[in-house]
Amino acid sequence: MRDVRVDGHLGIALRAALWVGLAYFLMGSFWILFSDMQVVTASPSAEWLVTAQRFKGLGYVAVTTAALVFLVYRWHRRVLGLEDRAQRSDLRVQDLFEHHPQPMWVYELQTYRFLRVNHAAVVAYGYSEAEVLAMSALDIRPREDVASFRAAAQGHLIGPGSPGVFRQRRKDGSTMLARISEHVVELEGVQAMLAMAEDVTEAVGLQDAVSRQQRQFEQLHRSLAEVLWIAPPDLRSVSYVSPAFEQVYGRRPAELLANPDLWRQAVHPEDVDQVANVLALPPGQDSVQCEYRIVRPDGSVRWIEDRKQLIRDTSGAVVLIGGIAEDITARMERNEARDALNQRLASLVAERTADLQQANIELEAFSGTAAHDLKSPLNGIVGMAGLLRLKAASKLDETEQRYLDLVERSARNMATLIDDLLSLSRAGSVELQGQLVDLAPFVRAQLDQMKTLEPARQAEVVVPDRLEMFCDEGLMYSVLQNFIGNAWKFTGEKAVAHIELSLEHEADRSVLTVSDNGAGFDASGMGELLRPFQRFHAPSRFQGTGLGLVTCQRIAHRHGGLLMVASTPGVGTRVSIALPRSSAA
Repeated sequence: MRDVRVDGHLGIALRAALWVGLAYFLMGSFWILFSDMQVVTASPSAEWLVTAQRFKGLGYVAVTTAALVFLVYRWHRRVLGLEDRAQRSDLRVQDLFEHHPQPMWVYELQTYRFLRVNHAAVVAYGYSEAEVLAMSALDIRPREDVASFRAAAQGHLIGPGSPGVFRQRRKDGSTMLARISEHVVELEGVQAMLAMAEDVTEAVGLQDAVSRQQRQFEQLHRSLAEVLWIAPPDLRSVSYVSPAFEQVYGRRPAELLANPDLWRQAVHPEDVDQVANVLALPPGQDSVQCEYRIVRPDGSVRWIEDRKQLIRDTSGAVVLIGGIAEDITARMERNEARDALNQRLASLVAERTADLQQANIELEAFSGTAAHDLKSPLNGIVGMAGLLRLKAASKLDETEQRYLDLVERSARNMATLIDDLLSLSRAGSVELQGQLVDLAPFVRAQLDQMKTLEPARQAEVVVPDRLEMFCDEGLMYSVLQNFIGNAWKFTGEKAVAHIELSLEHEADRSVLTVSDNGAGFDASGMGELLRPFQRFHAPSRFQGTGLGLVTCQRIAHRHGGLLMVASTPGVGTRVSIALPRSSAA
């Protein structure tokens, strides 16, 4: 769209014409006066004077004719050049408008009817060009936004600008958020508004999601009792510290942000050497843990468990240091009390070794008597509750009936607990509840739950119709939770995860196997036994405690069975549990 300044051009043309006319008048006047003077002076006779005057006039006409021809020629060429440039400029502007990637349109300011619309707007809003030109700018706004749009449009009559983000209505009735930029222009002699729209629906949604996550992050940190902090690699400043800092250290988080060394200054003088320096970690170690005491401003002493972690980028460079400081004062006090109690008990045992057997006999007799004496009032409670139900059942409402049920249930649970404690004191351990169990339904339920939590995961899972093994049902459920959870976790980097369960019955044992095509690890030299907290992947890659397979191994040994693990990095893992096929084994 060209902004035509016709009045300005006419003024320039008028001034140019006046200057040309004035120059012609002055030159002609000078020629006539000067030439007449010269002719009269040089004329020898009247006849020669007439001839000279005639040829002088013809010469003047010839010279002025040539000058006019030259001027008209130059002016015409200039006009043609200007028109050509104006046409090319107008074509470029039209082409830019038509092919601009953002929706653009021009509407009349008085009636809001559309005057022009580009292809991007036609595509974005779903109307044809003819449909748009038959509409007004009010038609692409939701009805409740029309008033605010009118106010914004009228406000722009005094200058260019952008009213900000508006809701826009497409032909199919859907709504999008668009950032509108508008400028007042003149088109075809009409005052109009040139508008450009940028779809920011997704950006606004992402911004809202980020804000929502930030609020949730802040709420989570306010609810935590541990102090979380983040700092640059040099530890000369603190980028973030959670609100729990005030609860644990007795100082406001703003004080630590202003003085990054404040936490170190709070360390008890006797424990300064216990503070681990995360900057002095050897290569390959990214975390450190230590325990020490701090002195709060009120003089109280607290025990702190300090865990620090180096945070690296994809190139391996340390970009941040994160840490968690947990108040473990209560735990340390319990440990101290336990240690003191253990020492006292050891002393008592040493003093009374001679009487140990008799004490055990008396203790067993006391356990039986105590169990009998405790169960008697419980049986009385159950009996009285039953009588009360018979006598007053019709008079008790629903809440009172529930209270009565709770009394009976609690008394029975307490009686069962006493029986279990008595059995434990006599037997020393509880036997496994071995039985033939079909584990397939539990496996399918676990996999369905994982697929529900991660619907975007592509996974091929093979589960036999039946997985019958002789085992303790509860313990085997724990084994399968570990097996399937690990397979699902370590195949997270695969485009399509493949998880397969199989069961083989050998002569004297059943072998349940879970195979996957996950990250795998180097299992050479691992042997049969696993160590607690043994990890096969970096914590930054896969989360875990290192206790899952240890737990499965102990359950296998409890059954008299065996845990077997085979794995290859980048290929996958195969983990099996072999259990006896009968209770006799």
